[in-house]
Amino acid sequence: MPRSSRASMPHALLAVLVVVITCAAAGAGVYLVGRPQAPAEPPPPRQPRQSLAGIDALVPSAPPPRRRPRPPPPP
Repeated sequence: MPRSSRASMPHALLAVLVVVITCAAAGAGVYLVGRPQAPAEPPPPRQPRQSLAGIDALVPSAPPPRRRPRPPPPP
């Protein structure tokens, strides 16, 4: 007696479900293996910034501009 197409339908769905679950599990495994791990030890502390107290000696400066006297108001 030949099998009908309706009888093989649950078997095909089961096969597709197995393939989908297998691919999802493999993808999750690749993602978990490939992601970067947390560092084993914490990074060294940052060095404090140096003071900018002597920066004026490094930057040339111009003398302040001279003020011109205002002309007298017109009569």
